[in-house]
Amino acid sequence: MPDLNKCAVLVLVLPCIAIALNAQVPGESQHRRPMNAIYWSVGGGATYIAFEYERLIFSSNSLLLSAGAGLGSALSDAETSYKTLPFHFSGNIGRRTSFFEFGLGNTLIFDHPDRDAVTYLILGYRLSLLKKRKIAFSFRLHLDIPFDYIDVVGGDPKFFPYGLGLGIAF
Repeated sequence: MPDLNKCAVLVLVLPCIAIALNAQVPGESQHRRPMNAIYWSVGGGATYIAFEYERLIFSSNSLLLSAGAGLGSALSDAETSYKTLPFHFSGNIGRRTSFFEFGLGNTLIFDHPDRDAVTYLILGYRLSLLKKRKIAFSFRLHLDIPFDYIDVVGGDPKFFPYGLGLGIAF
């Protein structure tokens, strides 16, 4: 008979424990990743310095899709400066805050007599923190299409194969 009482108590107590453990509202306890970021970028594509805005289009635990655009400046061999408009679309695969970035970018070049745009592939690393108003960081390798690396940092305008971005997410 005492074993039957122990089983009855166990059957009555287990549902109470389960109810107590599930009393938390799931949406309130999860962190929501910031969807916007503003970057100050150095290098990358045909832009040597740029101010960029980026928006996350899709966000899950292990995948981020983002698009961004900015205003920048480029240099030529003759040290002439050109205004640029870099933009990109990228996917990011990773966990929590560290992501491998891959995508496609294009930089429009204004007031240049020979070249209107540069298209490139993006490979890189992104640090994306889960809290708002925190630092955003990216390091990208840009591969010029059609992959003509005879004069990587030369040419007109100069193409920088690497870029570094530092900003804030909100």
